[in-house]
Amino acid sequence: MGNSRFRPISYEQYQLTPDDLLEKMAAANSRTTITLSPESSDHRIGTLAGRGVNSMPEMEAWIERALDYGIFGIDIWFFIGMKGQGASDVVADVAYSEKLLKKFRGRRVTPFVGPMIPFLDPASTFFEHPGEHGCRVFLSHGGRTPARDDPCDKRGHPLIYPELTKLCQIVECP
Repeated sequence: MGNSRFRPISYEQYQLTPDDLLEKMAAANSRTTITLSPESSDHRIGTLAGRGVNSMPEMEAWIERALDYGIFGIDIWFFIGMKGQGASDVVADVAYSEKLLKKFRGRRVTPFVGPMIPFLDPASTFFEHPGEHGCRVFLSHGGRTPARDDPCDKRGHPLIYPELTKLCQIVECP
């Protein structure tokens, strides 16, 4: 199946996939990519964002294994504007991104640093329990409170292909 005519497959992961599943993902499609969103290279800030499950050294070792299994590429997202984050933390994320680029030079590992967009990813801690984290859902289709099966993009607009995703909630968090 690894040489199939399937188009590329991309997975967004909130935890590091176990090795046995990584092998299967790589074998299923030779252009499988994975997106990780630790939110910050600082474990404390990642934890405040509902992530921070793994340390950066654990993530780096996992990336190495994923690429060795045949995963085509890894994207890593760090955000500006996170709760508890200061200017020095943002500079640290940029420096850590540079470290990743050097460590994985010549391999498809791409860190991104961008502004935090106030929405909740399906399956994230904040999506499943927004009130426990002080978040308030305030934007959805037509101003009504969204239902889990309402498909929308990051801006709360309906998707053309609703079968491709579940609801993204637009929120306000402290």
